[in-house]
Amino acid sequence: VIEKKEYSNIDTSKAFQQPFAKNANSPQKSCEIFKPLDRDSLGESSLENAIKIYDHTIAYYSIGELDSGTKYALIIGTSDEWVNVITLNWAKNTTYEVYGFSIKENRWSYGSKVLGAPQLREVIKNNLHEIKQKMKTQEAARKEKERKKKILAAEEEKERQET
Repeated sequence: VIEKKEYSNIDTSKAFQQPFAKNANSPQKSCEIFKPLDRDSLGESSLENAIKIYDHTIAYYSIGELDSGTKYALIIGTSDEWVNVITLNWAKNTTYEVYGFSIKENRWSYGSKVLGAPQLREVIKNNLHEIKQKMKTQEAARKEKERKKKILAAEEEKERQET
């Protein structure tokens, strides 16, 4: 759910409609929900701060809300298989954690127990076409990441040989 801001003279009711049904089990088709990351445009909520400090590439993201009221973010980076989800954990003192979901194997990484997993899985399924389209645009970023990884490995190997 896109956070609604109050403006006294502007009717925002249509501008801030949900991009997909709040009940993720609804057959309603989704519209595009992902947008390119601009860290400067993020606010100061706990979730937005978790997005800001996420230490991997974020090409596109989407913020939503589960039926329980828990907010989450779907993250598309350089992977062509994994969608990362930032959501609250199960701990007594909850914090935002990152979980990976494989769209190829339809599973959570490391068998993670993710708060709201069934609904998050449904949101990903309902938006799979857009997710795959956005992932296709990241081919150049994947190649650059792989190139840097090879350079780093070669430098480490050279360093080992010198010692």
